[in-house]
Amino acid sequence: MAKKKSFKKALVMTILSMVGCLSMFAGTTFAWFTDSVTSTENIIKAGNLDIELYYDNDAEKENWQVFDENKNVFIENALWEPGHTEVIKFKIKNAGSLALKYQFKTYIDTETESINVNGDKFKLSDFIKYAVVEGDHDYDRDSAVKAVDADAVALNQTYSSSLKLNAGEERIVTMVVYMPTTVENDANAKKDAPVPQINLGIALNATQLEAENDSFGPDYDASAPWLGAIDTAWYFDDTTATSYTIDSAEELAGLAAIVNGTAQAPATGASTISDSTSVVNDTFNGKTVKLGGNINLNDMAWTPIGRIGTTSTDFTYAFRGTFDGQGYTVSNFNVSNLGWAGLFGLAYKANIKNVNANNVTLNSSRMTGAIVGQLYGSIDNCHVNGVDITVVPNAVVNGYDNGDKVGGIVGWLGDNGNNHHITKSSATDVNITGYRDIGGIVGYVAWSTTISDCSVKDAVLTSDQTKNSYGEKDANVGAIWGRKSGDIIESNNTSENVTASYAQGGIQYLKDGEGNVMLYNVPSDYKKDTVVVPEGVNAIGNFAFANNQNVKTVELSSTVRTLGRGFDESTVEKVVLNEGLEVIDSRAFKSTTALKEVVISSTVKEIADNAFQKSGIKTITIPANVKTVGETAFGASLIETVIFEGDIDVQGYAFRGCSKLRTVYFKGDVNFVASTLNGRNSTWFCNGESNNPNTSNITFYVQTEDIKEKVLTAMGAERNNTPVILMNVVDKSEDLADSFVNGNGADTVYVSAGTYTFPSSSISAGDVIICDKDTVFEGTSSLNINGATIKGGNFVNDSGYAVSGTINGNFQNCVFEASEALRWCYTNEGDTIVFENCVFKTDFRGIHFDGMHGDVIFRNCEINGFNAYSGNGSMTFENCTFGYDESYYNGLNIYTNTVIKNSTFNFKSGKTNFIDMEGTGKTLSIEGCVAYMDGAEANVLDFVGGSKLAQNTVIFNGTTQAKAGTQEELNSALTGKADVTLSEGNYTLPSVSSGTVSITGTKNTVITVTKPNYSGSDVTLTGVTVKGSGYSTGVQHVNTVTYNDVTIVGDMCLYGEKVVFNKCTFELSKGQYIWTYGAKEVEFIDCTFNTAGKAILIYNEGAGASKVTVKGCTFNSTAGDKAGAIANQNCAAIEIDNFTGLAHSLTTEGNIYSDNFSGEWRIKNYVSGNAITVNGVAYNQIAIDGKLMTKDSLNNVTVQE
Repeated sequence: MAKKKSFKKALVMTILSMVGCLSMFAGTTFAWFTDSVTSTENIIKAGNLDIELYYDNDAEKENWQVFDENKNVFIENALWEPGHTEVIKFKIKNAGSLALKYQFKTYIDTETESINVNGDKFKLSDFIKYAVVEGDHDYDRDSAVKAVDADAVALNQTYSSSLKLNAGEERIVTMVVYMPTTVENDANAKKDAPVPQINLGIALNATQLEAENDSFGPDYDASAPWLGAIDTAWYFDDTTATSYTIDSAEELAGLAAIVNGTAQAPATGASTISDSTSVVNDTFNGKTVKLGGNINLNDMAWTPIGRIGTTSTDFTYAFRGTFDGQGYTVSNFNVSNLGWAGLFGLAYKANIKNVNANNVTLNSSRMTGAIVGQLYGSIDNCHVNGVDITVVPNAVVNGYDNGDKVGGIVGWLGDNGNNHHITKSSATDVNITGYRDIGGIVGYVAWSTTISDCSVKDAVLTSDQTKNSYGEKDANVGAIWGRKSGDIIESNNTSENVTASYAQGGIQYLKDGEGNVMLYNVPSDYKKDTVVVPEGVNAIGNFAFANNQNVKTVELSSTVRTLGRGFDESTVEKVVLNEGLEVIDSRAFKSTTALKEVVISSTVKEIADNAFQKSGIKTITIPANVKTVGETAFGASLIETVIFEGDIDVQGYAFRGCSKLRTVYFKGDVNFVASTLNGRNSTWFCNGESNNPNTSNITFYVQTEDIKEKVLTAMGAERNNTPVILMNVVDKSEDLADSFVNGNGADTVYVSAGTYTFPSSSISAGDVIICDKDTVFEGTSSLNINGATIKGGNFVNDSGYAVSGTINGNFQNCVFEASEALRWCYTNEGDTIVFENCVFKTDFRGIHFDGMHGDVIFRNCEINGFNAYSGNGSMTFENCTFGYDESYYNGLNIYTNTVIKNSTFNFKSGKTNFIDMEGTGKTLSIEGCVAYMDGAEANVLDFVGGSKLAQNTVIFNGTTQAKAGTQEELNSALTGKADVTLSEGNYTLPSVSSGTVSITGTKNTVITVTKPNYSGSDVTLTGVTVKGSGYSTGVQHVNTVTYNDVTIVGDMCLYGEKVVFNKCTFELSKGQYIWTYGAKEVEFIDCTFNTAGKAILIYNEGAGASKVTVKGCTFNSTAGDKAGAIANQNCAAIEIDNFTGLAHSLTTEGNIYSDNFSGEWRIKNYVSGNAITVNGVAYNQIAIDGKLMTKDSLNNVTVQE
C-alpha cells in the first residue's frame, strides 16, 4: 500500500515589494512572501495506511495546523528584508495502522529570475537560505540563525529526508528560512525588471514497509511503487560490515547516494537521518552488495550508482565493490544526464554479476549502458531486456569523447589491473542511437578484455552524427562490441536479428550480427561525384544510389560480394566492379538510364537475369571469365555494342527489345540457351519486344563458320536478314600486319586490348579494323590506309606526333593523343576522309593539315588545341566541340574553305582564343554554333578575325559578315548585304535598298542619322551611339528598326512599321525629344531618358495612328520645362497630341519619372473624333495620369475634381 501527499508553496516578490527593495538598506521593507498550497495526489491501496502533515509557524505558542491548500505557511503579510527570519515546524505523523517509510522533500519547482540594479540577472533562491533540523525548536530570530547558519544552504538546493515510522509514531522537524544580513544590491531588482518569483515545492511520500504484516501477508506491498525516497538505514546500522543485502528501491537509491557522496549521515542513531550537510562517500571497496529480491523503480528518474568526479579520470565516486544481483531484476528505470548513465554510472575495480535489467530508458551524452556506463572490472551473467538508449553529444567544441561508448549492457569496459571481462550475458530487444562506438553488449572494449558466451537478439544499433555534430568520425557499430583499442579475446558470442546502421563519409551503412556490412543509402544531399566503397563493405543495398543525383562514378572495394539492386533507378554513369565479385545480380543496374560504363572484374562469372534491363549503357565488354548472360539481362536497354571476350552461354531474351543494338562481337564460342518467357519461344538478340522482330539492324562478328551458323540458326526467321561477318582476332603486335590475308579489302580484324605499332602498309581499301577500347597504337602512326575503316583505337605518342603523313580512310571512335595530335598531315585530291566520334587530345597542336587537296569531315568530334587547315580541299565540322582545357592556344587558323555546323566553342580567359581567316579568297560558313567564354555564353563572331579577314568571306547563319573601319568600307559592306561590325570612329548612315541590315559596334562607334532611305529594309543597330541631326531626321521608309543597347544623342523622328528600343539610353538637351512622327508601332523597353523636358512626343503626321508601349523605363529631367500648349505646368515624361485627329494608343508599365516632370503622361491637345487610349481607358479630352483637365484661354489647365 502506498500514499503520497504533495504540497507546493509559492514565494512571490510582489510589485509593492519592489518599491521597498529600492530602499531596503535604509531600513524599509525588502519584500513579503505569500504562499499557496496544493495537494496533488493521494494513493490508498487499503484502509490502514495513512500519513498526515502538520505545520506550526506561531512564534508565541504551539499551534499545529493541518497542512492543506488553504493555509499560509509563512506569516501572513510578513515584512521581509535582509535579516528577516521565519521558523516553521513540520510534524509528520503515521496516522494509519501499518508501519511505513516516508520521504519528506523540499525543492524549487519553478522560478522567475529578475535583473538587479547593476544590470545583472539574479534569482531569489541564490540569496534566501534555509536549513531543516531535527526536533521541535522554539527559536527566536537570532537563535534560529545561529543554530543553522553553519549548515544552511541556499534555497535552490534540494532537501530530502527519509525515515521509518511505526503506526501512530510521529516526527517533528524545524525549518528556518531567512535572508542573510549580508545581502546587497545583487538581489535588488531594478525598476521595471520582471518580478522575481519562486515556487517552492514540498513533497511527502509514503509507502508501506515490506516487512509489515497485514491480512494479505508480510510482503503484500513488496511491489508498492517507488516514489523516489532514499533509505540508507541498512548501511548506517553497521558501516563496518563487508556484505549488505538490499530489498527495496529506497535502499537501492540509498546505495547510489552513499557511493555518489550525497547521503547524509544520521545525527542520532540509525532510525533518523539528519538534515545537516555532513555527507558520506563509501565506494564499497572490498565489500559486497546483494539484491534480496526484484526491484521496480516505477519509471522514476534514476540516479546511477557511481559517478565521475571533477575530471574524466577522477574515480572518487566510483563503485569499487562486488554487486551480486543473485538473479533478481531491476526494472522500469530511466536516466537523463550528461554521461555515465545506467543502473551503475561508474565502477572501478568492480565486479557486477547475476543482475538483470528490464524496461530501461537512458538519455545521455556518453559512457552509457543498461547495467553500467563505464566499468574497469568484470561483468558476469547479466541480462537486459527492453533497453532504449539515446546518446547525443552535449559539447560540440570538445567533442572527441562525446556521444560515444554506448552498449546494451556496458558502455566502456576496460583494464583495472586485474581480470576484466564480460561473460555469459545477454541483451534482448535493444534500441541504441549514439554518435559512435556502439555495441549490442559493449560500446568500447579495452585491450586484452575477454568477451565470451554473450548474445544479442532483436537489436537496432544506429550511429547518428547529425545532432550536435563535431565532424564525421568512424562510427564503430557492432552487434557484440562497437570499438576495441587492441586485441581482445572473444569466444562463443552470438547475435540474432541485429541491425546496425551508421554513416561514413555522408553515406549510410548497415551491419548485421555476423559483421557483414551493407551500403544501404547515399542520401540526396551527398555532393561528391565519386564514391569509393570502403573496405569491409560486403553488399550494396537495393536502390542504395536511387536517392542521389550527384554521384556519377562508383568504385567497389575488394570485399563486396553482392550488388543486389543497388544501382536500380540511379543516375550513376560508371561503375568499377571489384575482384572477388562473382555475380552481377538481377536488376543490379535496372533502369540506370545514365549508365555509360561498367568495368567487369576478372572474377565475375555470371550476369544474372534482368541485370541491365532498361539501362542506358551503350557499350559493354564482357570478359572471358563471364560464362552466362541471363534472361532479359539487357532487355529494353539502350545497348548499341556488345563485345564477348570468351566463350559464353546466352540465355533466352537476353538482348530482347534493344532498339539501338547494332553490333555484337563474339571473340569465342557461343551457346544459345533456350527458354520460354510468357509462353513464347526464345529469341536472344532483337531490336523489338516480340519474337524475332527486326534483327536486320544487328551485325554480328564471329571467328568461325561454325559460330556463324549458330548465330544464323538462333535468328530463326530473320536468318536471311542478319549479317554475320567473319573476323580475325589479334592480340599480339607482330600478328597485326599478317592478319590482313586476303589483300582484296575483305578482311575484318579485331585488335584486342594491348599496345601495338600500326601497320598501314598492308591494309587495303575495304578492310575494317575494329579496336578494343584499350587498344593503343604507340609512336607516330601513318594512316595512309587506302580508304579502309578504323573503328576505335588510341593513337598515342608521348614525345612527338600521334599521326603524320598522308591520311586517307574512315575513322570512328578513335582517340588521338599527343602534344601534337595530327601534325604535317596531307590529303590527296579526290579523297574524302571522315573522322566520326573521335577525340583529339593535346596540350599544343590538335589537328594540322598542311596540304589539303581532298575533303576532310569531322562529325561529333572533340577537338583541342591550336588547329590549322590549308590547301585547296575543304573542311567540314558537324556537331563538334572545340574544348581548350590543356592548350594555351585555343582556336582555328583557316586557310581553306570551311563549314562549321551546330558546333560549340569553349573559350577560356587567359588563353589565345581565335577563329582566324588566314587564306585568300576562301569562305568560312558558321551555322547554328554557340560560343562560351569561361562558361558564359558569348558571341561567336567576336572571335572571328585574322590578318586576311577582309580578303575572305564569312557567312554567319546564312548572312555574310563584314568588318568596316572607314565610311567607304561601311558603304561597301551595306551594299553587299553583309552584317557589319563597325570599328570605333565617326560615320554617317548611308541609304540602302531593300534587305536586312545589321550594324554592331561600341559606344565609341558614332553614327549620325540624317534622312537615309531604307525602303523595304529591316535595320538593327547594336551597341553603337546614334546622333540625330535635327527636325525630321531618322531612318526613313523602313520596315522595322531595332536599337539594342544604343546610346541616342539628340532628337529624332521615327518612321516605319515598327521601331523598338531595348535597353537604350537617350541624351536629350532642352527642346529635344523622340517624336513618333511616322511610326505605326513603337516600343521602349528598359530604357533610360536623360532630358531637360518631355522625353517622348506621340504625334504623327502623314502616317496612321501610333501604338506606343513604354515599359520599365526611367525618366530623368534635369530641369522643369513648360509643356508648350500648357502655360502653368511642366511637361510630362510622355506627351500626347492628336492635333491631326489620329487615334493614338499608349501602354505604360513599371516606369519611374523624376520630380521635374508634372506626371508620367499627358494628353495636352485633343481633337474630337478619335479617342486617345491610355492603358485601356479612352479619353476624349485633355488629361494627366488619368485625371481629366480643363484649359482656359491662356492655356492654363486645371485638374477636374
